[in-house]
Amino acid sequence: MNIKELCRRISIQHFRMYSGFKYDEEKIKEYQSELAVKSKQLLKKVEDRHLKLWLLGNVADYAQTNLFLKQIKVRAKIRHKGVSYANWKMWLPTSNEEERKEVLDAFVKKGDKLKEIIKKRFEKIKEVYYKYSEDVLGSYLFKENLSEGIFKKIAALGRKHKSKISKVWNELGVSKDYWNEYYYIGSVIYRNVNFNLEPKKYVKEIYKNMGFPFKRILVDDKDRKNKFGFAYCFWPDPPYDVRVSYKPVGGFRMFETAFHEFGHAAHAVSMDPKIPFWKRYAVQSGVAETFSELFESIATNKIYLKSIDAYDKQLQSKIDFANANFLTFYAANSLVKLKYWKGEINFDEIGSTYSSLVKRFVGISLPEDYWVFHHILSEFAIYAPSYVVAEMHMKWLSKRLTSKFGRKWWESKEAGEYIKSFMSPAYDAVFKLGISF
Repeated sequence: MNIKELCRRISIQHFRMYSGFKYDEEKIKEYQSELAVKSKQLLKKVEDRHLKLWLLGNVADYAQTNLFLKQIKVRAKIRHKGVSYANWKMWLPTSNEEERKEVLDAFVKKGDKLKEIIKKRFEKIKEVYYKYSEDVLGSYLFKENLSEGIFKKIAALGRKHKSKISKVWNELGVSKDYWNEYYYIGSVIYRNVNFNLEPKKYVKEIYKNMGFPFKRILVDDKDRKNKFGFAYCFWPDPPYDVRVSYKPVGGFRMFETAFHEFGHAAHAVSMDPKIPFWKRYAVQSGVAETFSELFESIATNKIYLKSIDAYDKQLQSKIDFANANFLTFYAANSLVKLKYWKGEINFDEIGSTYSSLVKRFVGISLPEDYWVFHHILSEFAIYAPSYVVAEMHMKWLSKRLTSKFGRKWWESKEAGEYIKSFMSPAYDAVFKLGISF
């Protein structure tokens, strides 16, 4: 089986896992093993550092696959009074402060096993990179076309939005404590907004206006017992096999999240099939998130919301708060990963360092082991900075779209073609976006 087919099959299994379908854990391990073997073989002779780092990522993924699957299983078993990680985010908006504190404290007390698994995962990843004379942070920055200067920009963004996020607790009428932080804010920020539009209809219309082939996307919008909350996009074989999965839970957050994932899908179906497969599959996270955030920006755009009779000042205020919540969270998240992979702190200091960063950007103190329940911090070696970088790329691209095609650029086929010119080169789009840090 060649590398392309192995990547395709792994992605399909992950789609099934996240979407609540039956998936084959042994197949995932088998495919990851074979992919790692073939990647190692190519690593012996490859000269292109971009390709080398993608292959190295495959090897590192396999080295910690068993541990990652174990982490998912262990986390799923952590529960308190019927609340588990799987339903935690769906439960949050129905809870009161006392219940949230009780559940989160119970989670944190049970986090030691998770922390040990994550520690072993990160050590495995570090060992693989070291073996091939690379390091995690340096490799990440090279692929994303970044320098360490990006972290100063991220810190500045975190500080800039601190005052805005401080107002959120007053807006929500809850205490300024960790049981009311990022995930809770995200789950209730739009609670009092009357918004019940189903996203697929509106995304489909935007795709039509801009010339994106909606019919080529497999859309799974069914509710399912073991389906992960909110939305995901998978591309087993871009541009031919692209999938979006989401829970039809309603509300503005789902509307916005669905737009985000359909942005990923528009990107995937627009990739040039003639370029090497690995460049379509290995798109940098900062590039991938650029187009998802671009589509999400339509859903939060005042002009667009007015055009679908969904705008009100209260909603716009909450959109601003949600953006501040996003940027302060990812600022802290990004900086702790920089410090860890740069060697400034050891693994056991991640919790205390993260807590101090959240204190700086948000103004609250976290229990030291709370970070193991944050999805980006605990699941990825280093990913968080890409969201903030993508926000910068998105704003750069959005300004050009507005300048060239007007304030309603999402209604223009010409704008669609312009966006596709950045999507088409897949991995190489990072050199076209016009911003380097």
